[in-house]
Amino acid sequence: MLNSRALVLATILGTVLQVAMVVAGHSNKSIAGLFAVGGMGFSFVAGLLYAMWARGGSTSSLAVGGAVAGALCGLIGIFVSYMLGDVPMSLLALGTISSAVTGAIGGAIGKFLFRVTVVLVVFSAAVGGRRSPLEAVAHFPDGDDVSRMVWIVELTSQLGDV
Repeated sequence: MLNSRALVLATILGTVLQVAMVVAGHSNKSIAGLFAVGGMGFSFVAGLLYAMWARGGSTSSLAVGGAVAGALCGLIGIFVSYMLGDVPMSLLALGTISSAVTGAIGGAIGKFLFRVTVVLVVFSAAVGGRRSPLEAVAHFPDGDDVSRMVWIVELTSQLGDV
């Protein structure tokens, strides 16, 4: 199931980026030369954003949400570019499909990217507040599995205080 709030936010931000690129490219041909790469890149970002805001979804649901967000913002950006006379109408289909694919990739990658980031931030905050994640790992206790388990339980209990 898609997270409608995440979908709207990712689509809006992706559309803003796409339209800004299209408007800038309308008067600057060097930017216009990057429409394909930039457009797919912004759809990838929309997919990443969907994954970030949809927290906790399965990889496939995040990929689908990223595909929808990427396709919508790509379609709108390409349509604006078509209306400005910068691209042919035939690009609407190809560009939207390409944007959907890169949005799906962004959504799928986002599941793992943001999970690792959140774990490192929480881990760092729980262990020392001001320590970086690398400093926090350095304070992982040496010894047997029991002392490590006690340390993890203490760390988890501190999360309620953060």
